[in-house]
This record gives sequence, structure tokens and C-alpha cells, in this order.
Amino acid sequence: MLRTLYDEDRGAIADQAHIEIVWDTIAANFKKYFERLVTSSQSPTSPLAVTATLSAKFRVKAVKQDLGIALGEYWLSAIKEYNKRADVYRSFFNLDTLEEYFELDANQFKRDLWKKQNCPIVHDCVMSQREVMHDWQRKFKGYDRMNVVLYDGVAAGESMLCF
Repeated sequence: MLRTLYDEDRGAIADQAHIEIVWDTIAANFKKYFERLVTSSQSPTSPLAVTATLSAKFRVKAVKQDLGIALGEYWLSAIKEYNKRADVYRSFFNLDTLEEYFELDANQFKRDLWKKQNCPIVHDCVMSQREVMHDWQRKFKGYDRMNVVLYDGVAAGESMLCF
């Protein structure tokens, strides 16, 4: 079922009309969501957050600040977090390892996939208590077998793992 959905979605990616709809949607909403991302990604002690808190508390209009600085801090923090786990992901999603799972036991791949030591992000998603994750969790747990599709990106020269 997931493989079928993947194939259907993949066709829309190259459709010019679809691309234009997606681009128009991004262009119309980018500023609003970008500002929300920057605001929500700041630590309470960042200069922008402190300024916003103080200006709200004392009812002083804050001077417009460069959101790029805060976003840069956020992404650097995210990259540091990723780098802590990168070796785990590289080891588990190694093509030789994936081929071994594909040839021997795709069910074992699913069991190993949600172990924290193999794929922390999937583990966190499976164990999440957030309501927004419940539908995904039901779908993930409902499949007896994970169908692994390795798609070689012709233009990018990269591989992509799909379920």
C-alpha cells in the first residue's frame, strides 16, 4: 500500500501544474510561517526573545531585528544535534545493511528501525504522546512488513529510502 502511494505521489512531483500550485502556496505563506519558525525556535535567553519579552512587559515597541541571526542559531543547534547522531544513522542506513535486511528479513528491519540505538528519530516518533503523531503511529504499527524501496536519484546521484 505504501509503495503504491509513493508511486502515485512521485508522479505529481514532475507535473508542472502541481509545481506551480505548490510554489504559489509557498510564496503566499512563506513570510508568516518563517517568522513563526524563527520565533518558536529561539531559546528563552536569546537576544531576540529577551527583547520581545521586555518590550511586551514594559509596553515598548521593539525595534525590528534581523531574524536571520536567530534562525542561524537555531539551524546551527539542529546541525550539532544531528552530528551527535549522524554515525548511528549512517551505520543503520548503510546500503549493505539495507540490502541484507531486504534479502533476509524485512520484518526485522521494521523492529530494528524503531529501536532508539538504530534510528532515534523513528523511535521518538513511535513513542511520541503528541496527538498529531497518532495517525502515523497506527499506520506504522499496522504494517506487518516494511517494503523497502531503494530509489536511485538519477539527477542528484543520491539514494533515497522509502517505505
